[in-house]
Amino acid sequence: MKKIIAVCLILTLLLVFVGCGKKDEVPTTTTPYVDTGLNNNYNNDYVDNSHTDTTYSVTVTDTLSTTVIVGDSQSSTQSIQSDSTTASQTVPDKPITTSAPKGLIPNSIESSDGIEKATYNMSERTYIVYYPSELLSSNSKFAILSWANGTGCAPSLYDNLLKEVAKGGFIVVASSETMAADGTAQIAAIDFVIEENTNKTSALYNKANSGKIGAFGHSQGGRSSVNAGAIDNRINCVLSLAGSNFVEEAEKLSKPVLFMAGSKDKIVDADKWLVTAYNAVTGPAVYASLNGAIHTTCCSNPTAYSNYIINWFNAWLFNDNNAKAMFTNGGTFSTDSNWSGYMSKGF
Repeated sequence: MKKIIAVCLILTLLLVFVGCGKKDEVPTTTTPYVDTGLNNNYNNDYVDNSHTDTTYSVTVTDTLSTTVIVGDSQSSTQSIQSDSTTASQTVPDKPITTSAPKGLIPNSIESSDGIEKATYNMSERTYIVYYPSELLSSNSKFAILSWANGTGCAPSLYDNLLKEVAKGGFIVVASSETMAADGTAQIAAIDFVIEENTNKTSALYNKANSGKIGAFGHSQGGRSSVNAGAIDNRINCVLSLAGSNFVEEAEKLSKPVLFMAGSKDKIVDADKWLVTAYNAVTGPAVYASLNGAIHTTCCSNPTAYSNYIINWFNAWLFNDNNAKAMFTNGGTFSTDSNWSGYMSKGF
């Protein structure tokens, strides 16, 4: 049944990739750790966003309505409105195959705005690692954050979000896995970084703190993060962003978890998936919904999330009491007018 669910989500996301592209305006990067206020102006108008590999084109005219079955007897409908919009989106046909062993230099490195983006094409899947440029000359070790993609989505769709989170002082690792629900691919990405941490030929050599690890992801990737956190004792805390979280999986998680929903998300209904998961987890938990956000707002406006994502991981990975206070009742997150439906427990 869950495989059928995942296939349905893939078909649907091909239609809604129009929401995953870049907006006409490049999101403004906020300074980490400071709540500067957010622009609460979300809509479904996006421009083309193309990548390598196979490109799928979808033309949306007037209103499309698609029904997605995302759980046993549960469904939701996402409507996309546009006069005539063509979205071009690429999904890798399969992970790039190479016989190169781990520990060699990356296949590519991009440097921009204080962030290094290293791509490793491995035999099983591709890993993309984001980290602050200062890591290269620092004697410090950086916490590891493992990212999981939504159904059928490539890491490149989340590029701006992952860069913003890495600016908070983290090694962020994403993989090319597009069906990550069970959490195993996300755990494998952690293994990859830890292996690179022991390899003297790697830029990550002796740079990763294997005692401070977080898991986060979007949609099916949010479900992956909850599952990975439940089965891997190395993961200290979790964040599910518009996650399709199953109650029977969430109830196995006792670690701190933040559930971030969208008030206009019709793909993963907050009340059916995130609120029920929030109620099911047994550890510290926080829930809130971003006003006006659809399922893919994290792709188009990552700054709406990144500051809180950074502080959530600082709170639990570094026991930062100031960051932790942001998520308590009466704290910044609970009083932010851009978010609604705030709930917390276990603090």
